[in-house]
Amino acid sequence: MAAVPVPPLIDLGAVLVGGLSGTLLAVRKQFDLVGCVSLAIVAGVGGGVIRDVLLQQGPPAALQDSRYLLTGLVAAAVGFYRSGSVVRIGRILIAIDALYLAVYTVVGALKALGAGLAPVPAVFLGIVTAVGGGILRDVLAGEAPTLFRTGELYATVSATGSALFVALWESSLVTHAVAGVVAILVMVVLRLLAVRYGWKAPLPPADAPGTGLA
Repeated sequence: MAAVPVPPLIDLGAVLVGGLSGTLLAVRKQFDLVGCVSLAIVAGVGGGVIRDVLLQQGPPAALQDSRYLLTGLVAAAVGFYRSGSVVRIGRILIAIDALYLAVYTVVGALKALGAGLAPVPAVFLGIVTAVGGGILRDVLAGEAPTLFRTGELYATVSATGSALFVALWESSLVTHAVAGVVAILVMVVLRLLAVRYGWKAPLPPADAPGTGLA
């Protein structure tokens, strides 16, 4: 497969959304400016760096194009100077995180397909791209990663959207742009519904070894 470039607006948009999620988390945790900038950059480019390292196509994009780090700084500035409103935007933070998850999933899978990976590895890389930055963000903020919270539908949503995007891409039933939009919308809706109604991923049976122990 020939390389499929990701439009810069989409790639940088994912960095901006991720950076905002990191900055708003830092503000909610009462971090200083350095903490806000750090979480913004880690959340914004962390998943992409992991993706690019796994693809082994040279230095990560975030280290080749200064726009990535600058976008992370913009996200940090916006979130930091709107700190007085953070208490009132809890739902917005959830929506931003859902959008971040969806956009980065599609961008990761798209870059994997453009690098010539088969559908299944492309789906996997879409998931890694989406959750990698979020894991680093949460760990640095001193919270259990969203991915590992009991029953949280997070990686499951990413896996669903990544598989849907790759399937639509390979089927040629719709244009590639439509495939991306459909996958993003499905992931955002699923994530928000999971939060709204408390949908959970399956847990081990009650009689499984180790369950119920103090």
